[in-house]
Amino acid sequence: MVNGYPAVLATLGRSPRFFFALTTLLRFSVGLGFLERPLAVGVLWGLATGEWALAANCAVFFELFWLDLFPAGTYIPPNAVASMLLTLGVSHYFGVQQASLLVIPVLLSLPAAMLCSKVEYWQRRMQNEGYNKLMRWARRNEDTNEPGRLILRSLAQQVAMHTAFLSLCLLVLIGTIKVMYWYLGHLPSISGIQWSHLWFIGGIGGVMSLRVPRFYAVFLICLVCVVLLRTV
Repeated sequence: MVNGYPAVLATLGRSPRFFFALTTLLRFSVGLGFLERPLAVGVLWGLATGEWALAANCAVFFELFWLDLFPAGTYIPPNAVASMLLTLGVSHYFGVQQASLLVIPVLLSLPAAMLCSKVEYWQRRMQNEGYNKLMRWARRNEDTNEPGRLILRSLAQQVAMHTAFLSLCLLVLIGTIKVMYWYLGHLPSISGIQWSHLWFIGGIGGVMSLRVPRFYAVFLICLVCVVLLRTV
């Protein structure tokens, strides 16, 4: 059994579902701060797979793109890690790492981040029954471990729901890319696109998060200058 552990770890390390189930716990259930952010997940992916360049490029884009949306009050922001791991899953499945070949999967994966926030909302709604059980336990003053059981049940439910969600999204995304490959005769791509271009697009989220109109104007001017330089 001991000899089989490295193979198991290697398999888990290349599984987007494993990373997603882990980071969703860090997102709301286990407060470890930045470990549920795309940059931290990119480091974990690089350690597990050795694909440092790809992980860093994806992590920077998705970190910047969703930076403007953050949890406040009852608002559940899009899960940037969902989109990131879908892109990494497609990259691993088709064996591509170029930005020109991954730009379509990147765009197609963005709605998954918003859908994931809906899944998290549904999972929270499902805890209403557990809250009622907790209130009954408190009133009766029973000497049992009911709170612990409720917490473990909620964590297990969260892992199961998010693993199923990412698995379904990954199947849909890979299936979509395969259909496009069959129709086009090659993997869908946008020629000339580099990771720096995606970073610049993702930077819109970073600029929006500053909440200062002056920076919006500066970013717009820079964008116009870049476009003019590219067309000259």
